[in-house]
Amino acid sequence: MSGASAEQLLGKHQGEDWRARFLDISDLIEILRDCIIDDEYTIPDDLNEAIILTSRGNALKSRLIRKEEVPAKEAHLMCALTLGHDELFVDIEATDPKALSSSIGRQLRDGAIRFPFIYSRDLYDLFADLFEEEKDYLSSEETMRLLQAIPCGVFQYGRYIIGPSGLTEAQSGRALRFSKRVPAFHCSDPVCRDLHSVVFSTGHNAEINSQQHKLVRYLESLETPEADWTGLAMELNNLSETHFGDHWIAPMVTLLGDCLGLEELRTLIAELGDSQPIGERPELLEMAPWHSDQTIAAALDKLVLAGEIVVPEGEVRAPISTGHLRSGAYRLQPQLGSQGVRFVSGDPGLPTLRQRELIRKLYLSGNDDDRHELD
Repeated sequence: MSGASAEQLLGKHQGEDWRARFLDISDLIEILRDCIIDDEYTIPDDLNEAIILTSRGNALKSRLIRKEEVPAKEAHLMCALTLGHDELFVDIEATDPKALSSSIGRQLRDGAIRFPFIYSRDLYDLFADLFEEEKDYLSSEETMRLLQAIPCGVFQYGRYIIGPSGLTEAQSGRALRFSKRVPAFHCSDPVCRDLHSVVFSTGHNAEINSQQHKLVRYLESLETPEADWTGLAMELNNLSETHFGDHWIAPMVTLLGDCLGLEELRTLIAELGDSQPIGERPELLEMAPWHSDQTIAAALDKLVLAGEIVVPEGEVRAPISTGHLRSGAYRLQPQLGSQGVRFVSGDPGLPTLRQRELIRKLYLSGNDDDRHELD
């Protein structure tokens, strides 16, 4: 027996204000789920105060405190991180997204919650310096040792951009989410050219993580099926439609982070509207997602064709450290050549599909004369 589907939830929640708040809150909660913390992490008061639970959420919180002996702060945040089961645990109308984003931003700046900077060579070089042997997995201590030596990463969850300055908001949303499996080293096999990944660990001994199994066990024991709240967020973001687009061009940030020199990146940010871009690569990359991917690609095309960013004929720049961050069903990757930006898929059938779509747009969607010309 399955719970309410995304389509059913979409029909139930028609209000535009409610939908916008739900998207913001679910994106912020996902940031908290994905971040890395150390074993000493404690939940700040302003984080829990920003999240208001529903009556169902408060009942679950009370049960965790009384019967499972979970500390009150952890019980509150655990319910919020779950978001809901058959019903929501978070009160969407009462929870303040601005207060929640403010707390997350402050914790990012303070280093209480962390995301690694995975662009360019920073992480690759530091991994080689810290670890002499190949590793598939880093302990929590090893992970924190590495993260403390590199800048904060740049990612985006919906409208919220993660970066060195904390949490900022973009005009347009995109999905550039962090995965704890990150490319970090080349192996000792001289024939192998793959960039191998390592799995980062979060603080499993922190109370919020060490108590989590109690909530999971209880929810699994419930007879009521779980509703598809994640699917609802995807529907509201129109991700199901863009997922199958053959020219969906995110994530452009990977191209900027891996394939542009520092001065080239400054030139691009200035073209996008910042007359005096300052800072190093992390700070400059944080500014890029303020603009849409289409705007970034158009600006990069203009600079390459004008010769302000020089890409010799025959050279193709492709993301390496972030080569795993591709987009959509066709796993598109942005690349840069002498004619500007292109989007490449590993699927050999995609060029034929693109050609068919071009012909359809040019001829088949017009009048009879267009179709006769095609014949």
